[in-house]
Amino acid sequence: MRRIVPLLLVLAACSSPQRRIERNQALFNTFPPAAQEKIKKGEVAPGFTPDMVLIALGKPARKHTRTTADQRQEIWSYGERGARPALGFSLGFGSGYYGSNVYAGGVHVGSGSDWYGDERMRVVFQNGQVVSVEERQLP
Repeated sequence: MRRIVPLLLVLAACSSPQRRIERNQALFNTFPPAAQEKIKKGEVAPGFTPDMVLIALGKPARKHTRTTADQRQEIWSYGERGARPALGFSLGFGSGYYGSNVYAGGVHVGSGSDWYGDERMRVVFQNGQVVSVEERQLP
């Protein structure tokens, strides 16, 4: 367990805005200074392009499209920021033919959030630009 926690912290750090900026430095340098400042803080705003949002927030948990009679929008959904990693263990027992016993076990490490039930932010794009950012406030 002591070895898993540092590994999870390292993996979480890989997905920070700073790390994504470093991996996309040339592209980041082409953004306007005001956008760069928001991206460094992990924030997005209307007018941002998909590339700007990807660097600021990372990959969305899911994408879907909303189409009305006069417009088509792409919506990126993000789960809870800073969701804690979850660690689970399982153990099984059973018997097979001729009385032989079968033992099984497993370990699962993954995100602790339920992306669909824990949606915290939606970024709405129209014509390749953010038109709105919807954040759900927790009580």
